[in-house]
Amino acid sequence: MIDIILHFFIGLIAVIIGAVPLGLVNLSVVETTLKKGRQEGLKISFGATLTELIFVFLSLFAGARLAGILENNPVAEIAVVLVLIVAAITFLVRKNGSKETNQRSFNPFVKGAFFNLISIQVLLYWLVAIAFLQTSIGIVFTIECIIAFCLAVAIGKMGVLFIYARSADAIVKRSSFLSKKINTVIGLVLLVVALLQGIKIWFG
Repeated sequence: MIDIILHFFIGLIAVIIGAVPLGLVNLSVVETTLKKGRQEGLKISFGATLTELIFVFLSLFAGARLAGILENNPVAEIAVVLVLIVAAITFLVRKNGSKETNQRSFNPFVKGAFFNLISIQVLLYWLVAIAFLQTSIGIVFTIECIIAFCLAVAIGKMGVLFIYARSADAIVKRSSFLSKKINTVIGLVLLVVALLQGIKIWFG
């Protein structure tokens, strides 16, 4: 029982550390909440949480193999860069503050899952974090502990993104630039991530 509780709190701390910094998914939650309401913003959170859990499972059960594929497969890395660039251009050409129609907009759940999926640094974070927990600290993941760990990840991710959704107005009010240029900001974040990934490929 103590191990289960320990794994729960370790998972909670790990996901909060990874989810709190302002990134693509967090900005998308803020943007969607402002344009369509908190309920729609939370749908992005559900999608992003699903992808987060997939990353955790991959890191737990295929961490070493997956790390090898990512590190030694330039095709996969280049594909990620191209997807990031396309997504960045989509946001950069979109008018800031424009209201999206239902026909043109992505399903918020799919949007959240997709944005977290292309955030390759999130997967790398979990690969490093779980490898550290297993090798350096000696954490053993039994079935019960995995369930507790993943439950904590889901609760923590949703909790952080809920706070972003709830604080969307306050975040934008504190930054007049963000309120006027939120699509541009998201596009630039995507471009920076793509640039960093491209530099890694070039010099890696």
